[in-house]
Amino acid sequence: MVEAGEPDPAEQFVALLKIAIQSDNPSVDDDTEARFEQSPSWSFPAPRVEAAVATLDACLPRPDLYSRLMGDIDRLLDDAHPATRLQAATHLIRLWDIDRPGFWSRLALRLNSETNFGVLSDVVGLLGQVLNADPTQTEAQLLAVISRFSGTANEVRC
Repeated sequence: MVEAGEPDPAEQFVALLKIAIQSDNPSVDDDTEARFEQSPSWSFPAPRVEAAVATLDACLPRPDLYSRLMGDIDRLLDDAHPATRLQAATHLIRLWDIDRPGFWSRLALRLNSETNFGVLSDVVGLLGQVLNADPTQTEAQLLAVISRFSGTANEVRC
């Protein structure tokens, strides 16, 4: 808690997050997606990956930061590197009590647009954490993923 008249240390934290989010690392090349799908790992330093975790983790104790970080969360979920997308998506659960509709819409977008099965498998696994709290929405999301790949070469991977 910040005392009246005291500077909020979150200001410096958010400024550092913005620097990390704009970092060039982890780098992406032509084989990044394929390599990540075979073995979900990444090289260090990886500031955007760490920023994905930190951005969503910061919302848990400080829900007031969420409105300032929403654009960054969306950017990290759509990052060029699959490791960043993975970490952002699997930490979406931090939004559960802050913005449940935002949690579901971001999760649905990632489930509907993610092409890397290294990311997608863990994002689908996130549904297990919310199954008992919202079985109807969980079922709808699972059925959408199954439908997305039904009749395709990737059907057996679902």
